[in-house]
Amino acid sequence: MSSSFSFPSRDSHLSRFSFSNISFQFFQCLDCRIYGHLYIALSLANIVLLAPLSILVLSLGFQRWRKQRSGSSAAVTSPSDFITYNTAVVELIGVLGYTMTLCSTYSNLPMMGVVGVLFGAFPWNGQMFFPFLTCVERYVAIVYPITYLRLRRAGLVCIRNVSTVIIWLQCLSTMGFLFLVRDSLEYRLIPNIITLVFILIGMIFCSASVLSVLTRPRPGEVGGNRLQVDQSKQRAFHTMIIITGVLCLRFGGTLVCSVVGSLTSYDVQCLVMVTGGWVNLPSSLVLPLLFLHRARKLPGCKH
Repeated sequence: MSSSFSFPSRDSHLSRFSFSNISFQFFQCLDCRIYGHLYIALSLANIVLLAPLSILVLSLGFQRWRKQRSGSSAAVTSPSDFITYNTAVVELIGVLGYTMTLCSTYSNLPMMGVVGVLFGAFPWNGQMFFPFLTCVERYVAIVYPITYLRLRRAGLVCIRNVSTVIIWLQCLSTMGFLFLVRDSLEYRLIPNIITLVFILIGMIFCSASVLSVLTRPRPGEVGGNRLQVDQSKQRAFHTMIIITGVLCLRFGGTLVCSVVGSLTSYDVQCLVMVTGGWVNLPSSLVLPLLFLHRARKLPGCKH
């Protein structure tokens, strides 16, 4: 295969890294010019879109933290904002991985590329679990408001912190998983599909429960045709629908990649491997964009 990049050839010293089953096939795919260009496009999209958004989210979070410490604001960090801050950090780690892998294509440093693949895979679980955790928080707030208010007074911070630590451990497990699975696309995507199935079941249940509460007739109303509900609850439901749609897109794309990658030729597997990351991009963008929309930092935000 002709190549415009400086990856070592398939028979070169890069093969000594194949024992880890992390990225040998990945680098073989990038040895082809077209797949290399597709990967560069994906890397640049992640770097250009996610890095500024994540930095802006963390910058706003730091400004709010300083105001709280100075006593000028009595508000505490909401669970949704806290989750978004963690999402931004996780995505910056993934951006670092894309950057390292991209640099390795020109520097002829295969070990940098291997580490970059690991860092690039770090956000995978976070891109699913952090949005799900956001929806669960809204589900509890709307369906069980009294319980939610009690938890806000005592216990919610502890639950939030424990859940966040578990998600971070899940992100770390993604990196370890790449050491253990075979160098085969379907072995890497099947756990992602299984996780997404359970998350989507939970998302659909939460969304249906919230919709039932929002459409339930209030005392004194004859029917539930008119949606006379609190605007904050409507916004919470819209957020859940957006996140559910994004995760459905990810599930569909991952399922197609797994089936196509396991049944077709090596070249098609390379195409699936390199372009499959585009399906994950919306799930990386959804929480930062929703956060900036709430903070009125996006163009056209009026409320």
